Amino acid sequence: MSTLWTIHSASAQVNFADIGDFGADGTPNLNVSNLVKSWNPDFIVTTGDNNYPNGGADTIDSNIGKYYSDYIGSYTGSFGAGSASNRFFPTLGNHDWGNVVNNPAGADPYKAYFSLPGNERYYSYAPAGSPVRFFMIDSDRNEPDSVSSHGVQGQWLKSQMASATEPFKVVVLHHAAYSSSSNHGSHSYMQWPFKQWGATAVLQGHDHNYERLNIAGIPYFVDGIGGHPALYGIGPALPGSQVTYNAKHGAMKVSATAAQMTFQAYDVDGAQIDTFTQSAPTPNPNAVTKSFQEGAASYTGSQDTFVDDSTPTIAYGSETRATVDGSPVRHGLIRFDNILGPGASQIPYGAQIQYANLRIVTGSDSATNDQSPNLFGLHRMIADWNESSTWDSLAGGVNLGTDAAATGDFIVQPEFLSYAMNFDVTSTVQAWANNAIANRGWALFNDNGTDGWRFVTSESSGLANRPALEITYSYIPEPACLTAALILPLVLMRRRKQE
Repeated sequence: MSTLWTIHSASAQVNFADIGDFGADGTPNLNVSNLVKSWNPDFIVTTGDNNYPNGGADTIDSNIGKYYSDYIGSYTGSFGAGSASNRFFPTLGNHDWGNVVNNPAGADPYKAYFSLPGNERYYSYAPAGSPVRFFMIDSDRNEPDSVSSHGVQGQWLKSQMASATEPFKVVVLHHAAYSSSSNHGSHSYMQWPFKQWGATAVLQGHDHNYERLNIAGIPYFVDGIGGHPALYGIGPALPGSQVTYNAKHGAMKVSATAAQMTFQAYDVDGAQIDTFTQSAPTPNPNAVTKSFQEGAASYTGSQDTFVDDSTPTIAYGSETRATVDGSPVRHGLIRFDNILGPGASQIPYGAQIQYANLRIVTGSDSATNDQSPNLFGLHRMIADWNESSTWDSLAGGVNLGTDAAATGDFIVQPEFLSYAMNFDVTSTVQAWANNAIANRGWALFNDNGTDGWRFVTSESSGLANRPALEITYSYIPEPACLTAALILPLVLMRRRKQE
C-alpha cells in the first residue's frame, strides 16, 4: 500500500475534485482532466466507471494513467513517475467489473492497478486532520460482500460512519440511488439510509449527466459527465431534484473547512453549472436509535400478512413470505406494535424523529420470481387489521383514501432477489410520536404492473431478513421542577377560589 496523503494542519481547507464515468481514452477525458488539473486539487475521488469498456488490464493505463498519473500512488504505468503518495481514490463501477454480472474476477485489473485502503473494493479514507471522511462503496452486484444495506458491506458502512469523528461524512458510489436521468435513473437497492447512518452528502455516477438533489435533507449529486463520449438525457424530475445538466462534459470542485463544505460543478469550458454550500451539522448529544425486529432484543410486536382478491376468505398471516401484486390483486400489510410509550425499549410520545427507516427484504426464490421490475408504494394504514384479516374482511382489500392514506410514504423497485428495500417513513412515525394518529402500520401496493413482489415476513426462520424498523430520535423530558413551577400557581389559584 502507498502512503496516504496527509494534511498537516487541522484548520486547513481541503480541496478535492470529483469525476465520474470518465474512463474512455479520448478528447472528452483529456478536456476534463485539464479542467481538474487547473484547480490543483489536493486529491481526486471518482464515482466509478474508470475503465471502459470492460475494465481490462490492456486499457486501464490509457484510460486512467494517461490523464491522472500525477495523482496515482505506487504507479507502475507508462505515463510518468506517478505520485509520491496516493491522491487518487476511485470507486468501482459496472464497467470496472467487466460490465457483466457473475464475474468475480472482473475487478482484478482495477485492484492490481491501484493501491487503496482496506479490501480496495470498498473503503474509508480521510486525510489526517481533514474535516471530511469519505466512504467509498462498491454498488455493483458483483460485490462479494453484497450491495444490500443489510449485507456485510452495508453493515461495515453503518459501523464505520458511527465511529467517524469528522464533521462531514461523504458517501461515494457508482449506481445512483436517486437520479432523474432518462437512461438508468434511480436504483432502489442502493437507497440505503445514508442520512440515518450519519452521511452529510452522497456522490453518485452511472448516469452521464449532472444533477443535484435534496433527499431527506442532505445533498445527493449525480456526477457522470467526466469523459465518456455519450451524455444522457434528463427525464421527469424526481421529488427533491434541484439542478440538472447534460450539455457538456465536466467535473466537480469541492472545498471544505470544519465549518462548511462547498460543492461546485463546472463544464469543460470553465463555466459554472451549479454551486451549493452546506454548513457542518450541529451534533445532537440527545439522539438515540432504537430498532424493532421480530425476535431481536426480545421484541415480539411485528405483524405482517397480505390479502388476495382471488382467495378472498383466506388469511395469510402465518406465511413466511408476503405477496404484493397487480394480477391477481394482492395487498401487503405490515405493522410494528408497542413501539411508542414510556418503556425503556419504546420511543417516548413527544419525541422528535430525526429519521425512521423501514427495511423489507425481497425473497430469495428465483423459481417464484420473488423480485419484480414494477414499482411498489408504501401507504400509511388508516383502518384496523390483523394477521387474520382477509380480502373480504377488509371489504374488498385495502382501499386507498379510506383504508390507507391516498399519498404514499415511499416507492421502491425491488428488482433483485434477497436485497433489502429501504423506506423513509420519518413523517408517519413523527405523526405517531405526536399522538396525532394511531399506529396501524402500512399497506403495500403494486403501483404500475402485474409482476408480483414477495418479501420476507416476521414469520421467517431467518432473523436477519425479517422486516425491521429503525428509528433515530431525540427527546428531552420536561424537568420535574419546571413542571411543578407551572402547576403550583394553578393549584393556589384554585384553592383561593374555593375559599
